Amino acid sequence: MRRSHMYEFLSLPTELLVEVLAQLDYLSIFATCRKLSQITRSRHLWSRVISRLQLEHGLVPPEEGISNYSIEQLENWTLRRSTAHTVLESQQPAEPHIRRLDLRTQDIDDFVVPVPYLLPGGQWFLLAHSTSRMLVYDLDSVDPARKYLFNPLDFDEKLASEYVRYTFWFDYSSPCFTFYVAGNTFNKDNARSFIYSVQLSGHGASATPTASFVAAFRSYARKGWYMGRFALNKRYYVEVRRDPSDRKNQDILAYEFQYASGSSDYCSIKPAAQTCFIGDQIRLAAFIYDNVLAICTSRDAIRLFDIVGSESTTGCESSSTFKLLHTVPFSYDFCSDIQWSPLESYVVSITHEGEFKGLRVPHDRSIPPTVLELGKHEKFLNKTSGWKLGTSVSTFLSASSAPMEIVHHPWINVRGGSALLNCLKQSLNGFRVPDLEIQAKVIAFNEDLGRFVIYDDGSHTSIVVVDFTAPRYLHQ
Repeated sequence: MRRSHMYEFLSLPTELLVEVLAQLDYLSIFATCRKLSQITRSRHLWSRVISRLQLEHGLVPPEEGISNYSIEQLENWTLRRSTAHTVLESQQPAEPHIRRLDLRTQDIDDFVVPVPYLLPGGQWFLLAHSTSRMLVYDLDSVDPARKYLFNPLDFDEKLASEYVRYTFWFDYSSPCFTFYVAGNTFNKDNARSFIYSVQLSGHGASATPTASFVAAFRSYARKGWYMGRFALNKRYYVEVRRDPSDRKNQDILAYEFQYASGSSDYCSIKPAAQTCFIGDQIRLAAFIYDNVLAICTSRDAIRLFDIVGSESTTGCESSSTFKLLHTVPFSYDFCSDIQWSPLESYVVSITHEGEFKGLRVPHDRSIPPTVLELGKHEKFLNKTSGWKLGTSVSTFLSASSAPMEIVHHPWINVRGGSALLNCLKQSLNGFRVPDLEIQAKVIAFNEDLGRFVIYDDGSHTSIVVVDFTAPRYLHQ
């Protein structure tokens, strides 16, 4: 840019300069001249940039809400995530920060291996012990210490002898970190469920998730029908029941759990909505946005239902209905978590043939989902537990001594054009995590932070945390 043009540009009103900077490549914002660097000290600028990151990459917003961060903290938050995308797209050698975390819990007698969850945003790691406590670790801490999130035995001591499954729902539209978690224990005649809400307590380094009890109830179903998948949002708990004599015959039941709120014992509530599903076994049941529920079998199609509720005027349970919105061909062998953005949500699947498919679901009920063919990768035909699918980056760890295969498939921002893409490309060629045992496997990764979590052996007693964009204090 000529000097005269630069002078004219810098003479623009600050509000216009902020709008221009908000459209730049994120890393370019940090390389501006002295005059523009003063303008980057604007909360409005970073609010715009973060909103753009959510729209373009589906990033989870700041945990505490933008108003609780200083300008410097917002800059660091943005830089860390922008750098993570750049690193994970790169084909250059990487030197990540690697550490090990001991998960052994001497005070928990649990014969079932706990289920690990890396929460959206990538900071907190959960261990769900099937018959006892839910533990949480802050992976952004120098020395992550376990914290009890909640203990369902405090509500029901009988759970100590039963297997509990969990499902989560995250309120991405909230200005701060919040989610619900539902636990379920069942047999063919009886199913009991409990729900907790989780919010962030404290600020900065002292911030930690805190759980509060919401509801507990016994679900209704035909006698002898087996429990399948179940799903949750902030209003409805949904479960799938299968006919033991005909597995293609399934019921989908939605409970408005606010009617069991605050109970000191299990309530008996009837479904607010119910529909019959005839077809292959349902492999996926999850809320995409609002009350829109995705139901999918592995070899058939994905169906989007809207739960249309009617308000109760008598204080009794409301009556709702399942409304079928769209049916889209979508087969898969395994699918990623659902990635939410303000305008649409995304899912990536891999088929039995090793083909990657991307599913875009607009947050407009009148617009049908779009399926894109992303390409094929032969390594993912090996159906081992060493691979993990993401919506932009997927990983494959075939053996402890082999390099990790990191595949980048940048399809989310593609609009229009051909429905056939071949966008799979290798990233970080030759990257290895040192000193892994032969039974090591990737259990979680977060694209926002460039963070991988790996079981380093078959004992499930320790994890390896790999950060490609770790905060500076972790390196000190």
